[in-house]
Amino acid sequence: MPENEKSFAGSSLITFLSSLEKSELREFDKFIHSPFHNNRSDVSRYFDVLKKFHPQFTGSEFSKQHIFSLLYPGTSYKDDVLRRLSSNLLKAGEEFGAYITFRKDRFVYNKSLSAFYLSKSSQKLLARQINKTESDLLASPCRDAAFFLNMSFLEEYRRLGSVRKDSSGRKIDVQSQIDSTWKFAAITLFRLYKTASEHSRQFDTAYNLNNLELLFGLIERTGFMGSKALEIWYLVMKLQSNPDDNTFHRLKKTITANSNLFEPVEGFIIYVSLLGYCYEKNILPSENFHVEEYEIIREMLAGGLLIQDNVFHPEWFIYAVITSLRAGKMKFAGELLSDYAKLLPPGDSDNVLEHAFAEIEIEKGNYNKALKHLAVSKYNNIAEKLRAKHMYLKIYYEQGLSEQFFYSIDSFKHLIKNEVSLSKGTKQLRENFIKYAVKLFRIKLNESAEDPGAVKKEILKTPIMGNKWLLKKADELLSIHPAGKITRGKSIPRKK
Repeated sequence: MPENEKSFAGSSLITFLSSLEKSELREFDKFIHSPFHNNRSDVSRYFDVLKKFHPQFTGSEFSKQHIFSLLYPGTSYKDDVLRRLSSNLLKAGEEFGAYITFRKDRFVYNKSLSAFYLSKSSQKLLARQINKTESDLLASPCRDAAFFLNMSFLEEYRRLGSVRKDSSGRKIDVQSQIDSTWKFAAITLFRLYKTASEHSRQFDTAYNLNNLELLFGLIERTGFMGSKALEIWYLVMKLQSNPDDNTFHRLKKTITANSNLFEPVEGFIIYVSLLGYCYEKNILPSENFHVEEYEIIREMLAGGLLIQDNVFHPEWFIYAVITSLRAGKMKFAGELLSDYAKLLPPGDSDNVLEHAFAEIEIEKGNYNKALKHLAVSKYNNIAEKLRAKHMYLKIYYEQGLSEQFFYSIDSFKHLIKNEVSLSKGTKQLRENFIKYAVKLFRIKLNESAEDPGAVKKEILKTPIMGNKWLLKKADELLSIHPAGKITRGKSIPRKK
């Protein structure tokens, strides 16, 4: 393809048209042929030619010269004419994009209509429209930052309308607008501080968080302004900046009782904050937040937060299964497989299901069945590879297959060392798991005289991903050697 044709295929106009779904293209067809939106017949004819190439915009006939000849038969090609048509069609397309987005947002539509009546000094119609819009807002249980901002907008229009009716402003009450603006500002600041705090930790980015404590104090003194949504965001940020169990349980209880206050995206962020705390607690051997983690996942699933556009994201699905198993909820794990497997993306469902079945069989002690599930799996990403390594290591440990176990250990170490996407901290958590799995396995084989009780004490002081399984294996060894003594000599025959 000549360079100028490449630039045409990759132009902003073609990129825009390619992004439209078939249904949107049909709507744009109506839009571009409407005299109200477009009064240039050459632009609509240009669209009629281009739409035939949607969505790929490829082929031998997709060239500037051919398209020009269809528009202007018998006329010499003029690049500037096609550039002008492309520019005008793109402008119409962007107007269409803004228009359909505007029509989908009921509040933006009603707000714009209020602004229209305000501009016309139609006091009666303005008051009616503001009251109607306010009623629509209040009818929804949602009380997120957008709600308070929208209420502030309405109060602003109501105030401006009142000023036109009474220029002295004597009867104007701005308290409602002040309260709505405060709540919007506070929730938005907490959300931004949360993002900044996460970026600081993940990407070593410096942000000025000095005013956060001032914000905490201010909001505490106001009693959260009577807003549960503001209280929840306060607790989210408290949990992130000064984590403790009391804040966790208070946030968990409050969001459970008030989850309808938020749109799904915002509710998802809040629940993920709770899961993050569970993760941090569960890597500590002395803590166990698996039941709390399971309860959060169940709430997210019940609230529709784990399924988007009728699709269950593979990693969230397997996370839900594993979380259920760790909490001892085998029945719920099975229900996930029977009730939600059909919502997995077709290209990922087989792998995810095989991994899920393998986890369940390991939990049941059916190690050969687990191996069969793992044998047919493919590994498309690092999460699947790491998960499989954990499962293979556990299976070979349980079966006493030393050759396979140590081969799996070497493979696991190699993967961790060479995977650049893993943070240093995450690598250390998995390396700790490998380290103590090896220690316990050598004791199990009578190849080490190390005291399993001493190993258990080390595990209890070390952050480890998978520590609960290690502690269980240490206890099993202690039950065989209650005095904590192992005599080296005859070793258990190695299985191959």
